[in-house]
Amino acid sequence: MKKNFYLLMLLICLPFINNAQLNNFSVGDVAPDFTVTDIHGHTHNLSDYAGKYVVVDLFAYWCGPCAAIAPTINEFYKKYGCNAYDVVVLSVEYEGTEQQTIDFENANGGDANFPTPTASGIEGGGAAVHAVYGAAAFPTIFLVGPDGTIKNEDIWPISGVGTFEGAIASAGGANALVPNACVLGIEELSLESITVFPNPSNGDFSINLSNITSENIKVEMISLVGQVVYTNQFDTMAEENKLTVSTEKIEAGSYLVKLTGLDSGKSVTTSISIR
Repeated sequence: MKKNFYLLMLLICLPFINNAQLNNFSVGDVAPDFTVTDIHGHTHNLSDYAGKYVVVDLFAYWCGPCAAIAPTINEFYKKYGCNAYDVVVLSVEYEGTEQQTIDFENANGGDANFPTPTASGIEGGGAAVHAVYGAAAFPTIFLVGPDGTIKNEDIWPISGVGTFEGAIASAGGANALVPNACVLGIEELSLESITVFPNPSNGDFSINLSNITSENIKVEMISLVGQVVYTNQFDTMAEENKLTVSTEKIEAGSYLVKLTGLDSGKSVTTSISIR
């Protein structure tokens, strides 16, 4: 039954694929600003990405062609640094709930460690974006240039990452197409991605971050009565995500180790025992 449903959705979408475009805007028009909140709780304003090339994917959670190209969109997103550099990717759903959009991404989105920012239609504000831009079919993928104008209102058909690269290059953005590694902010780190070694420690210990983070980090050691006994700041890129903490002047005991991103202000906490 599920296969029949997606086949029906594919047949519905197919007659319009070759004509998919924005109903309300054309190439050269200024792209209206919008705000969406993705399924991971991060807010995105189109205007925040001024000066960059922004690929906006207008899709519906029930659309077969949307599901088929979602992994390629994620591959493109990862290749160019997960929105940390000059190329940005945003996926905006049409009418689905948060859970329906999460289910879509879990089934089709690609790398769970570096998911494409995806906003649901209802809770995430995607429906309002669709209303403003007026997609003629799903998916409709358009390109906004560094000057805030629409450079391509219908990137289609998608044959691979090269399709997006070609659209950006044709819009004058060849210099923006510099592959970069994805990085995580401190708010996206989890305890599973932090290793404190050795623990217990007889002296210095290291904090290893298994995921690359772009933020500089403040490390604090806090006693069980709330006293900060150690604080230092680290350039994570220079330290290659291995932070060395000296406990030479710290008494034996159990401590909380708090890592705080200096840009985001977000923090994560683990523990260490000093002998």
